[in-house]
Amino acid sequence: TLQLLDKQKQLFISRVPLNIKDARELVSKAPAMALEPVEGYEDYSFTEVPACYGDVQQRWFLFLNKKRRLSEQKTLTRKMQKQSLKEARDLEKLGKKAFLCRDDALEAFALWQKQSKLCQSETEPEVICKPCYRGKGRPSSDSKPDHFEYFVQSACFVSCEKRENSQASLGCFILSTNDLDQKSLNAAELLSTYKSQQQVEGGFRFLKSPDFLVSSLYLKKAERIEALLMVMTLCLMVYAAIQHRIRYELKKQSRVFLNQKKKPCQNPTARWVFFCFQGVSVLTVNNQEQRVVGLK
Repeated sequence: TLQLLDKQKQLFISRVPLNIKDARELVSKAPAMALEPVEGYEDYSFTEVPACYGDVQQRWFLFLNKKRRLSEQKTLTRKMQKQSLKEARDLEKLGKKAFLCRDDALEAFALWQKQSKLCQSETEPEVICKPCYRGKGRPSSDSKPDHFEYFVQSACFVSCEKRENSQASLGCFILSTNDLDQKSLNAAELLSTYKSQQQVEGGFRFLKSPDFLVSSLYLKKAERIEALLMVMTLCLMVYAAIQHRIRYELKKQSRVFLNQKKKPCQNPTARWVFFCFQGVSVLTVNNQEQRVVGLK
């Protein structure tokens, strides 16, 4: 997709997924990099690096959201505590399991260590050999054990290095663009444009709402599909214009509108306003209830 957009000479802004090796390496270096504050966004800081991914020259912006970092630290602490306790319990269960030979016990411990993501062994595992007798009661001093059972014992801990490495990418994300002109697109404009994507997604969510009953229509011809898309896009434009006008007038007149939680706000959605105009609502005026019929 990046190559196709670049061939068409289309400028794009995209979030870089962290499953890309270069992105992971860049995020891991974030604590040691000098980040600059983003103009107009007090909680954000950034740094810019050149990149070439998919044979497309790009500018990568590494952003750090301080508030997001704090909230993610709490989530990370909770997850690490849960994971470390599970691994410690697995080691405790392993210590109670009997093995027929020393090598099997050490092999089981090595498997636990390999599967453990956080816990590490403090010392070398100790293998305890316990003799077993078939008969009941205390064996005599000269009796020989029928077989031996082996138990592996060890203590575990979570290193501070693993926690620091896990915290390195908290609150960080990367945005890329193929607009190589630093004067035409700076970090603040890039971040603002990327955040505006939520408004577009909200518009498409509105179009896919069951209120339009689009799923009940079956169109086969491409011309009819294009006509339906044009009508839906026109409806979205009208909806967006009405919503903008409502919010503009509320702020201009310093008035509020009750949201779904019955709290005053100045940015209600047009859909909620339409819903409030449906049916019959009760208003209290001069301590007297008056019924007002809304528009349908």
